[in-house]
Amino acid sequence: MPRLPRILAAGLLLFAAVLVLAALASPRSTGLIAAAVFVPLWYFIAVVNMWLGVVSAGYPLRAELPVFGLVFGLPATVAVVVGVAFPPTVTGGRFIFLWLAGLALWAAILLLIGLLTQTSPVFAPAVLVFGPLWLIVCVVNLVLGVQTAGYGVAEELPVLVANAALPLGIALGVWLAQRRRLPVTP
Repeated sequence: MPRLPRILAAGLLLFAAVLVLAALASPRSTGLIAAAVFVPLWYFIAVVNMWLGVVSAGYPLRAELPVFGLVFGLPATVAVVVGVAFPPTVTGGRFIFLWLAGLALWAAILLLIGLLTQTSPVFAPAVLVFGPLWLIVCVVNLVLGVQTAGYGVAEELPVLVANAALPLGIALGVWLAQRRRLPVTP
C-alpha cells in the first residue's frame, strides 16, 4: 500500500482514539478537547514525516511541502470539523468504547512506526510504545472513576485490568504470532 494513504489512515485512527478518549473523560466540549490534543500532536508527526522525506528519502523540500499540507491538513481539518460540528457523547457501554479507542490507538501506532522508522517488523516497537501508553490511559480512567463517579479504588482495579487486557492482549498476541512466523537465524 502506498505511503500517503497509510499515513492518512494513521492520522484518522489516531484522531478517532483521541476523540473517544476525550468523550469518555469529559462529557463537555469533547470535540474541542480532542481537536486541541490531536492537532498539535499530528502537526509534529507530519513535520517528522516531511523531514524524513527530505533527509532520508532525498526529496526536495519543494516537493515535500504539498505532501505535508495534505498529510497534516486532511486529518487536522477532520478533527476540527468533527470537534466543532459533531461532538460525541458516551452515555453507556464505556468498556466497548474504551476498547475500541485502544484498538484504534494501537493500529495508529503500528502504522506510524512502520512509516516513520526503518524498523522491520514493526510489531515489537509498536507494543513497546502502545503498552505503557495504554496503561497510563487505563490508570487515568481509574482515577476518573474514583474521583468523578465515586467508586472506590478496590472497585475500579478489576475495571482497570479489564480495560487494559483486551487491547494489550491483542497487541501482544499479534506480536507473538508474528515472532513465530519469522525464520530464526543463527
